Amino acid sequence: MGKPGVDRTLSVLGIGLGVAVAAAAIVAALVMGTGFSLSTAASTSAVATPTRAAASAASADPQPTAEATPEPTPETVTVTVTVPVSSATTVGLADTGATPAASTPATSSVGTTPAATTPAATSSTTAAGAAAAPSAPRTPRTGNLFEGAYFSPYTAKKPSVGGVRLATLPDTPRLAMTGTFIVLDPGHNGVSDATIFARQVPMGGGKKKACNTSGTQTDSGYPEHAHNWDVVVNLAALLRERGATVILTRPNDASIGPCVDERAAIGNRARADLVVSVHADGNTARAARGFHIITSRSMAGGAAVTSKSLAMATTIRDEFAKGTGMPRSTYTGAGIAITRRTDIAGLNLSEVPAVMLEAGNMRNTGDAALLTSRTYRLKEAHALAAGIQKALGR
Repeated sequence: MGKPGVDRTLSVLGIGLGVAVAAAAIVAALVMGTGFSLSTAASTSAVATPTRAAASAASADPQPTAEATPEPTPETVTVTVTVPVSSATTVGLADTGATPAASTPATSSVGTTPAATTPAATSSTTAAGAAAAPSAPRTPRTGNLFEGAYFSPYTAKKPSVGGVRLATLPDTPRLAMTGTFIVLDPGHNGVSDATIFARQVPMGGGKKKACNTSGTQTDSGYPEHAHNWDVVVNLAALLRERGATVILTRPNDASIGPCVDERAAIGNRARADLVVSVHADGNTARAARGFHIITSRSMAGGAAVTSKSLAMATTIRDEFAKGTGMPRSTYTGAGIAITRRTDIAGLNLSEVPAVMLEAGNMRNTGDAALLTSRTYRLKEAHALAAGIQKALGR
């Protein structure tokens, strides 16, 4: 038999060894069951971080996966595209007619070039750099021209008397021509009447002349009175937009307007700042073309009014030429497009500044092509509005 102390020691060691072996067996079983390996963990980490170092680590995996050898990273091409981005201040303005604030361009980087980009603004020039075609002159609002107007009770007479005072635009702030009174005279009558033509009226200087006529016409039959009326209606609307009070000498283009002396009287009664009579000439000379402005050599308002009328005519001439492109008269006005006469009743009898425009020669083919164009007549109206405002220093 052995010694009791030694036997006890050996027994304890045997038990400990058995426990250790059993624990090792359990750990080995767990490892084999999950398939866990350090190399697999490294491979997963490499895929999560696509760098050159991680790709090298993944290639060392004894069990390579699809992610172990990633495809080369493609080069990134950056294309900068400028697109318009609406400013927050433009919200809700589309329905009010207000002008939105300018768009703020934003820069976007994308991997491909878009099929088309929308420009933030329309260029005034073409791709080749040529200037864009000028826009047509703006058509003023003439539909409500006679709303609230005061018609003289004698405008229905034959010939008419008194004229029409147009109402000022309601609820408008003080504008450039606020407080000015402009008399516009669409020359001649809408219809012809032999009895009216035969009537003699004063023209100044102790002389008389015919009451009025329906004017001349183009070779194709377009009447002067229609040209005059159309220009004046648009001119009246433009002047009202600028704040002026406008008075017309005749109410329409379908009746017999005032005699020439009454047209002067309308301006005198209104104490107008300026009277502008619109006509077109009918000279039959072959080479006669172009516009000119007529002034009186001696007006009822005296030397000061006569001189002021001449100065205003010069300003209006310059603006009319610039705004329409019509050349200066080749047959009267000595090349300066200002003609001073003594036989124009509407000017001679005027106590206030007054001028008469002969917008062109209706018997000239080139002039007629312009005067019969509605777009050109709008140019006339805009040019006259600019000239009248400038002549009045407004």
